[in-house]
Amino acid sequence: MDACFQAFLSFTDSYQPNPILLFYSGVMPSISLISKLKSKVKHQSEVAACKIKVDTAEALGVAVHDTTPLVSLKAEASELFKNGDSKGAKRVYTRALAHTDLDPHEKAVLYCNRAAAEMKLRRFEDAIADSKRSVETDPTYSRGYERLATAQLGLHRYNDAYESYGKAIALLDAISEPTSADIARKVKIEQALAEAQRKEAGPDVLLIRNATGSEPTSADIARKVKIEQALAEAQRKEAGPDVLLIRNATGNMPWDKAAALRPSLNASDGTCTSAWIILEAHELFSKGCEALWELQKTETSEGTVIYGRLGAVADISDGLLRDERAFHMTVSDWKDRYGYQAQYEAMEYNAWINQADEATIMREVRERVAVRGWDDVRPALDLTVRAWIMHAFLLRSIPDYNTAVHLLQKVQRFLTWGDHQWPDVPTSQRGVIFEHTFRRSVKRLYLHTLYQAIINNPSPNSPFSLAELKNTSAAILEDVEQHPPESEDKAKLTPGYIAAYWLYPTAEAMIIDGFYHMQLALTSVPVDPVKQKANFRLAYEKYLSGAERFPKDDENHAYYLKSALECLMESGATLTETLPLMERVRKAAPLMKNIWETSGMSLCGRDAALQAVISFEEGVQMQLKEGTLTMNDSVTMPHTGNL
Repeated sequence: MDACFQAFLSFTDSYQPNPILLFYSGVMPSISLISKLKSKVKHQSEVAACKIKVDTAEALGVAVHDTTPLVSLKAEASELFKNGDSKGAKRVYTRALAHTDLDPHEKAVLYCNRAAAEMKLRRFEDAIADSKRSVETDPTYSRGYERLATAQLGLHRYNDAYESYGKAIALLDAISEPTSADIARKVKIEQALAEAQRKEAGPDVLLIRNATGSEPTSADIARKVKIEQALAEAQRKEAGPDVLLIRNATGNMPWDKAAALRPSLNASDGTCTSAWIILEAHELFSKGCEALWELQKTETSEGTVIYGRLGAVADISDGLLRDERAFHMTVSDWKDRYGYQAQYEAMEYNAWINQADEATIMREVRERVAVRGWDDVRPALDLTVRAWIMHAFLLRSIPDYNTAVHLLQKVQRFLTWGDHQWPDVPTSQRGVIFEHTFRRSVKRLYLHTLYQAIINNPSPNSPFSLAELKNTSAAILEDVEQHPPESEDKAKLTPGYIAAYWLYPTAEAMIIDGFYHMQLALTSVPVDPVKQKANFRLAYEKYLSGAERFPKDDENHAYYLKSALECLMESGATLTETLPLMERVRKAAPLMKNIWETSGMSLCGRDAALQAVISFEEGVQMQLKEGTLTMNDSVTMPHTGNL
């Protein structure tokens, strides 16, 4: 990713993944404290004598022969690295590289280890250079390619990183009799490769390659072969309903299948189908994306001049707020293109996307309204708020839930402030961002983000509050009740609009209530069996209420019936109650595939989770026939967690 997207928001440093934490492979070799002390005593005078000489020469880029034994330098550098002194480790590795009697493999290892120290210092260009020296010195050294890939990821050079990871895997594959360590390293590299693919797209982002119907290139095919298994493993481990990577997906995506059903749908007959929400969300999102391809940049003597179409950020964010599942990328540089577009619109509207201080923005907004009027301020306010929303959504793909949660809290504070500041100014002047529906959609996105933050940070010391999650779901339910569809302009009330702003927020808030009571049942200490079963029962009721509010052809309907079933079983209910619910899950599973056969949730274990219920039901029916179970018995199945 180049610097333009980083320039889009002043605080996008947080948008950078830390590749060391994610991909750094292996621990540097260490020595015991006794060996360290012996080495220090034996070579103290030699080290002291050459320190100034080596530092000076290193600054000039001159290799200096060091008389300290190589084994001692390697041990010292390793210990420095292990203790967090990466600068010191780099210096000692440089001294080790000055030895003139190094064989090619030893030299490759030292370059590779120095690259690791440079990455800790976030000197990725230096790390790339040293990693390349490593593999040039010993082309069979797979760890050198692995380190090169990690350094390339630090600068978002995804295609280069994929190639380097591929070379590392190929070298490991070529080993005729691999050791257990070789096998473990290959698995680790494949997982890192899958994680790199996920980082490029983001866990909340759908990356579709060759989705236009064109034939895949040989490079596409080669990459597919290398990463397919690793991707599948990463997808199974994914905690949220996040879309990772779909190839050659033309015609199979939910919006494609919904569009195919459209001729048979009648908006006025009251048919409850998820086709409407995904169709309308996709149309908005696609309209905004079209503008990304219309954007033109021209270099002049005065700098870069950008030309384009305004309103893309509004359309993209509206699509996202209608249904997050509409969000996808057809090219890997989508984020860069979006960054240019947002930057262009911000310049045109003189928006506040680079101003982080809320008080300053509020003061300047009041001043601009007084001096220039709403026609000047409205588009600037609208873009500012939507840019914050988009930034929060994209932060989830790192994932940086902490910043995303706080940013969406900031959006809600700002919208509340504006609503209170100008309560009598009509929407036509102050803008749609202050309408109840828009603010509810922001709350809904916040609810999703906070939920993902909690399930990805299960520690008791997590900064994310279960109580805040519960309060947010309650606020959404209250808002829906206080502002029903009848209070809106009838011209807006399409089936997709009603679903996005009333039906789905209500269903999701109830699902979150179910999750809340399930967490109470699972985590309350000390464990009170009576209260635990009561909380599981409440969780079942909430999950069931939420599931039943989704259209029956939505994947969420089937999946959260399964969640309700699991909680009902844990509450101690007998087969009299649980068996009919198993049947409902079985019957719901095929209905959703009319639209949602391919989705983020499908890639993250949805079908396997539902099939587990179907298989369990078959086993129960068999035992009922054999007489080993009766309808008065209670049964439980393994809890499959949260998608």
